[in-house]
Amino acid sequence: MVNINERRLVAWRRGFVTENVDLVGLEYLWKSVLVSPEAIVHKPIELLKDVYTNLSTKLQSNQVRACDHKKSTKQQDPVALSKGVFRL
Repeated sequence: MVNINERRLVAWRRGFVTENVDLVGLEYLWKSVLVSPEAIVHKPIELLKDVYTNLSTKLQSNQVRACDHKKSTKQQDPVALSKGVFRL
């Protein structure tokens, strides 16, 4: 509810859209993935998948720009490329 009230998550159709990936409780969700028994670990994993795949249009365009930046940096730094530093 906190993330919805702060507009980090926005209700959309039958789920939500992530407007800001800096969600309250995200660290706890990751910890629950690491320590949950195998029988129930699929639930927090599904939540994490939803958070990182149901991105708002704004976040999607930021992801594309970040990827383009990595590619251009990779092309500009042949030494790092030869050492295998950049992996896309």
